[in-house]
Amino acid sequence: MVTLERVICPIDMSPPSARALKHAAAWAKYYDAWLHVLHVSQPPQPLLSPTGVVAALPVRPLEDVKAEVDRFINDTLGNGHDAIVDVVQGQTVGVIVNASCRPHAMLVMGTHGWSGLDRLLLGSVAERVSHLARCPMLVVPPATPAAPSGADIKQVLCAVDLRPSSLSGLRYGLSLAQEAKARVELLTVIEGPPEGMVRDLMQSVMPENDRGREEALGKLCAHVPEEARLWCEVQQNVMLGSPAASILRRATELGADLIVMGTGDRLHLHGAWLGSTTGRILREAHAPVLIVPGPERLALKDVMSDAVGSSCQV
Repeated sequence: MVTLERVICPIDMSPPSARALKHAAAWAKYYDAWLHVLHVSQPPQPLLSPTGVVAALPVRPLEDVKAEVDRFINDTLGNGHDAIVDVVQGQTVGVIVNASCRPHAMLVMGTHGWSGLDRLLLGSVAERVSHLARCPMLVVPPATPAAPSGADIKQVLCAVDLRPSSLSGLRYGLSLAQEAKARVELLTVIEGPPEGMVRDLMQSVMPENDRGREEALGKLCAHVPEEARLWCEVQQNVMLGSPAASILRRATELGADLIVMGTGDRLHLHGAWLGSTTGRILREAHAPVLIVPGPERLALKDVMSDAVGSSCQV
């Protein structure tokens, strides 16, 4: 079963991070875990003047930032929260990834849903962290509704690409579903034509006993322990088409409360979930997306320090 001792929620005091913080508090309450709120303040940035003199852009004192962070958390969770709060000065992605090295932890982050030129220019911290995080990471997209409690998770969609190194997501998804006594659908997508008339036509003439589909279904079934079926309703599904579009469509059809994806053992996303697929799901999903790293990326036993540079606790 899932062991969760600490829920870490990096915030930037934006509406998306407020939404993520509410989800983080719900998960921490359900698992009786510590809620750890983290805000990263940028360090002084060097500036080269026209005369060649190197200076540093002024930054706000950490005490001022700390007071603003405290107000934001109180406004979001109420004054009675019991969160651990750290205000850290450093590089955002590095500090968050470093914090994720705690064992039995989960990251919870919001995403702004940028696309196109905005995403190319500004990047997405959540997407970058998802490539490197050492613990499961729950991403709360912009379209996600208000945070439920853990017991309110009734339907889980677990997207699996059937690589041995990505099956950590399947195992984690089954464990979550068992604890919540929820339904879970294991979904794998066979790459096919893009959405539209061609795909619909191919699906309409595809025989039900198609060898590739039956083989994929058999593999999915083989990865479900019998005891899991005693505690939750498990079904398997194979779809043809674009992985991102298929996962998003199926999540909507099911009314999924949670989408779970495994990322493999490497320090980047690979295979069917590489790049634009995961990015699109993180931006467009109507349910939180839980990204589970493979064994080689799970938290180190020797926990690294939580912060880079200066920090102050609230």
